[in-house]
Order: sequence, then C-alpha cells, then structure tokens
Amino acid sequence: MKWCKDRSVAPFSTTALLVLAALGCRSDHPAGAARGEGGEPQQGGTAIIGASIDPGGLNPLLSETKFAREVHDLLFLRLLDEQADYSDHPPTFEPELAESHTWAEDGRSVEMRLRQDVVWSDGTPVTAEDVVWTHEAQIDPDVAWNWSQQKDGIERIEAQGPFTVVFHLREPHSASLADLNEGVILPKHVWGRLPFSEWRSQGDWFRENLVVDGPFRVADWRAGREIVLERNTDYYRQGFPRLDSVVFRFIPEKANQLEQLLSAQLDYAQSLRPEWVDRVVESERVRLIAYPTRHYAYIVWNGCKEPFSDPRLRRALTVAIDRESITEALYSDYATVAASPILSSVWAFNRDIEPLPYDATEARRILESLGWTDSDGDGVRDRNGERLSFKLSTNSDNRIRVDAITMAKTQLAQVGVEAELDLMEFGTLIDRNNDHDFDASLSAWAIDTSLDLRPIFHIESIGNGSNYGCYSNPEVDDLLDQARRARDPETLKRLLAGVQQRIHEEQPYTFLWEPMQIDGVANRLRDPSPNALSVFANLEEWWISPGSATR
Repeated sequence: MKWCKDRSVAPFSTTALLVLAALGCRSDHPAGAARGEGGEPQQGGTAIIGASIDPGGLNPLLSETKFAREVHDLLFLRLLDEQADYSDHPPTFEPELAESHTWAEDGRSVEMRLRQDVVWSDGTPVTAEDVVWTHEAQIDPDVAWNWSQQKDGIERIEAQGPFTVVFHLREPHSASLADLNEGVILPKHVWGRLPFSEWRSQGDWFRENLVVDGPFRVADWRAGREIVLERNTDYYRQGFPRLDSVVFRFIPEKANQLEQLLSAQLDYAQSLRPEWVDRVVESERVRLIAYPTRHYAYIVWNGCKEPFSDPRLRRALTVAIDRESITEALYSDYATVAASPILSSVWAFNRDIEPLPYDATEARRILESLGWTDSDGDGVRDRNGERLSFKLSTNSDNRIRVDAITMAKTQLAQVGVEAELDLMEFGTLIDRNNDHDFDASLSAWAIDTSLDLRPIFHIESIGNGSNYGCYSNPEVDDLLDQARRARDPETLKRLLAGVQQRIHEEQPYTFLWEPMQIDGVANRLRDPSPNALSVFANLEEWWISPGSATR
C-alpha cells in the first residue's frame, strides 16, 4: 500500500546546502552509463545500510512493517512499477513484471502481458499461474494479509496462456490499477506446496524454501543482527544490480546509526533527526538527502468517549495546540504543518483548506460556551463535576512524538485542559488504538496513493478497520463510498474535497505535521534516489565509486 507526495524541497537552513530532494524512481540507463557525480557507474562492492528493526520474515503476505515490505520489494517483482509523479495527477505506472497492460473499453477488465524472460532463482519461468495463485493467497482468510481489502474490487483473474493474465473487476474505479498492482508476485511452484492454513504457523518455512525473481536474493540472515542480500545473477535486467551485495545492519538507536555513519561503519543511515544535520554536513565523508515522506502525524480524539464526541470540543483542543511552533521546534525547516488526511502536495488536496490557526483565546471561548469552567479555581476546567482531564498517548520509543505531546500538554494547560502523558510500546499503542482504549493518541499514517480514506473515517471501519476515533458522519460516509466508485480523477478530486472539508470542520483528528525524511549517505555510495514510495526505490542502480575503501 503506497502513498506519496511529489514536491520541491521546503526551504532549508544555509547549513544544509548539500540537501537533495530525491523524487525519482528507477531509471532504465544501461549499466555503465554515466550518471551522477564521480564518472562511470561501476560494478561490484558492498553497501552497508542501517536499519532499526529486523524484517521478521520473508513472506510478504505475513509482514507488517514498512521496512519488511521494502526488503521484499528487493526480492520479488510487482506487475507494475508505481511512479512518484502524483503532484498534479494520480500516479502513473511503468512496466515491471508486466511489460504492458490494456484496458477493455468498458473499463471492467485489464489484460496484463508478462515479460517472458523473468525466471525464479531456481530457473523456473515466472508465469501467469504465479499471478493468479498470488491473488488467491492475498484474499485467503487463513493467510489474512493486511491489505487484502485492496483486492475487493477484483471479481476474478484468469490466465490466458503462460504469459497473459486478465483481471475482471466488479466495479471499475479510478484506483483500480493501483489496487490490482498492490503486492508482489509469489512463486506458486514452491510456496504452493504449503497449504494457506499453515502459513501463519510456519513462518520459517518460507525462508528455507525461498526463490525470488527480483534484483537481490538472500545470502545470509542473522536474526536481530543483519540480513545480507546478494546480486541475483538471474535477474532480467542485464548489468543490474551494480552492487555485489547489500548488508542491512540492525541498529535500533538512531543515534548509534549516525555515529556508525560518521565513522565509516555504515554507508547509509535513514531518518536522521533535524538537529543532526550540521554534523552530517560538516563531515568530509557523508552527505545529506532530504525528500518527502508519505506520512502525516496526528492526534486522534476518541469519539467513542465523552466529551470527545463533540466536534466543537475537538476544534477547541486543536486551536489550543500551537502546531506551527511544535513543528518548528521538532523539525526546523524539514516539515510543514498538516491540515488534512491528504497531504498538501498530492493532486487531490483541497487547497481551500488551511491549518486552523493557534488561538488560545478562541479555545477558551469555545470551552466556556460548552459549559467548561474552572469552578473550583484549581486551574482545570470542569462541567457537572467532571474535570476536563484526559490521557494523551504515544509510543515511548519515538522521541519526537514524546516531545510533541509534552509541548501539547503545556499548551493545553494554558486554556485549562489537563493532559496526562501516557507512554507505551508501539505495539501496545496500536493495540489500544484498535480497541478504542484511549482518550487521545498521537501517531502517524502513511496512506496509499488510491486515496481511499474509508479504513480511517468510514463508520463501517469503527469495528473492522482503523477508525480509531469512532468518527461518524453520514455525509462523509456517502462521499467516501462515491469516491471509491469514481471513474475519473476530476470526480474523485471533487468528492475528496468534500470529505476533507467536513473533516476540517469537525476535527476528529488534530493534524500536526508532514515531515521530510533526512538520510545520511557515504560519499563512496553513488546514485541513491530514495522517494516517498521507498528509500530503496532504485537500489539496484546504486554503486561504489572507484578508489573508495572496499569492505
């Protein structure tokens, strides 16, 4: 599932002169073509990349983390390669496993013609049967893939010969191509030997029976320490990958990743903190890459509980929080204040919406009008014997989020609202969000490029989705249902504009910031072009400059 934005870099401090907004995806330059600084791309060498967590497994339908999905995309091919070109229009798609796709005139089916030179790493050709069987796995209830709802619009798939697949749709819509492309294609001839009912209990089996068709294959994996990928010599793109191998070294603490980057133990460190920019820029061996993410941070108010079901109260809480000062303090020039569940540089963003301004006076006025007064003079407002006090939750391992709710707590206190910090492990936070067992929770979303907001804001997603705050508005539900059926971008944009306007008015979320990602790269490592779809969007094209130290 993918969501990205394509924008120019926000203004940077003068100390960050080397920052590049890298938005491109994979190119088709032949091996040896001159690209970037440092002359001719070279073959060979090993890149060492810092990662915060172990991917956990090698079956893409069983994984739950963004990093795991990025690793899987290095091992397996998708039908099409989604592009990061969605600033002015929906994203486009380039060939990958499917060399072409053709829509029927009525839009109810699409024919995919597969490349005939793609093989699994055991030499078996990748065929239409793999595509059909992968779809069966994606929708099987025993497999319980997290993104199975993306396939709801597919009525059936049929193989027409060994290299042609036809997708028949129940009801075509503007994001049909993105939905049918979601997920990598898996090897039926090997993984089909294990019944779907055993997949969840036999996770290690897939590692022992791994065949791939992507640019890399697994050479070694030491759980909790590192995973080593090596060039797949059977990969269909001749001359790629350029690197012999890639090592993902698991280093939970970002500060430790920075130190290893600066001391030449790493070639790439992800998601550096803005306050570290100067250290990277001043280094002689590393440079910065900053680029848009597909995330926005938010505080969700639990509308299943009183008093958060009242949109007037939620609006008062939003304007009582100085999101601009919090964003500036945490990110400097590397984030902007968010206003909507659709990022501000995506083509369907409603440009009539601006972030609600910080206004403590207005917050006090609204609270007074709702009957929340400080009747006993203790500094906390109350109504009918109930104090306006609640727990504000986030995950304790994310320092930026902890700092954000700490600042929000202080600002809320200034209007007579008491927020108690409630810190926990990330997994516990998600579990409690899913169970609606919270008052207010700070987290972040990375939404797919289909712009389907139903899992977050539709009433049907309260018990079976991610509508954590029990948001319910019949008009929004209707607009979301219409948007899902929209056939053209203009209709979709109009419907989503209405959704954004209602959400802006009712503030089920207090939208906080849209961050950029800041990565550190060793100068020896050339041509990385990360984007909001993936840090490793073109990893097969990375190369080591001649004369640099070998590992």
